[in-house]
Amino acid sequence: MEIVRGIEILDLCLHFDNTLVIGDVHLGYEEALRNRGLLVPDRMYEQIIMRLKIVCICCPGQ
Repeated sequence: MEIVRGIEILDLCLHFDNTLVIGDVHLGYEEALRNRGLLVPDRMYEQIIMRLKIVCICCPGQ
């Protein structure tokens, strides 16, 4: 979805000028919580990686 001319939102990213901007995905956060003794499921990392792979497929050759 184009939000401003030349800038579009692709799931977790902004895409413009052959650049993907990825922010605030907290990679490693679940592991850091587990290292502090908190019991949290480890499914978010895999979901984020899958979503980023889909975004990369939507922007082939970039």
